[in-house]
Amino acid sequence: MTNSPALVAVNREKQATAKLVAHKPLPFGIDTRPLHIERSTELLTSPSEWTKSLPSFLFRHIAQRDGGACFTQLKQLAEQEYVADHPDEWSFPVFRLAEFLEAGYRSGLLAKNFTSPKGDIYSPQRVVMYEITSDAQALLAHHAPADIEKKADKTPSISDSDTSHAQEDLAPVLDYLKAHGPSVRDTMLDKLTQAASDDAVQSVWERLEDLIDEGVTLGLLLQEEDRLGAYIVSLSRAANDSTR
Repeated sequence: MTNSPALVAVNREKQATAKLVAHKPLPFGIDTRPLHIERSTELLTSPSEWTKSLPSFLFRHIAQRDGGACFTQLKQLAEQEYVADHPDEWSFPVFRLAEFLEAGYRSGLLAKNFTSPKGDIYSPQRVVMYEITSDAQALLAHHAPADIEKKADKTPSISDSDTSHAQEDLAPVLDYLKAHGPSVRDTMLDKLTQAASDDAVQSVWERLEDLIDEGVTLGLLLQEEDRLGAYIVSLSRAANDSTR
């Protein structure tokens, strides 16, 4: 029985390894499909309900981003474009965006890169980042000439709509971002509501939430979701230009 402690240790190690393997989530890494040039070309040249130019959108918001972009980021960017071009519309065709991304993946135009927070391969969390496949780079470049960024990157300027009241209401947020740079939304709100009383902190927090959402819609603020799921708020170019 002198070997019993050793056998117990071995069995525990085997059990722990088995549990670790079972816990490891899949898939992990980049998932690509063979490039189907005809289908990809058809996608890039087809009309869209959610953006003016599909090649421009992919070029600016996926190809030019290091590591691509997740669905939440793309949805937010597409919605901002849609609202700017359709101010009277109340509903954004998010399902059309999802269908396009899936069609782009199936045709080999887009790759799905399954990443995990902080590179922890044993984490049960996964973020799907959409990237332009290496085989589709030349095809996208053909449909998105070098000057497309300049043509497609036009955002509504501050003078296009009356945003003076929004800037006044957003003054605490704008001042905070000028002082601290891009910030985690909840952390910023926590700092901005510290002076509020216990009874009023919830209402102040919610009011600032609504103002930030309005600022994003008007193009005064930018908001992106990082790989850990936190919303990062920053000043837009229009907001910086308007305060100079």
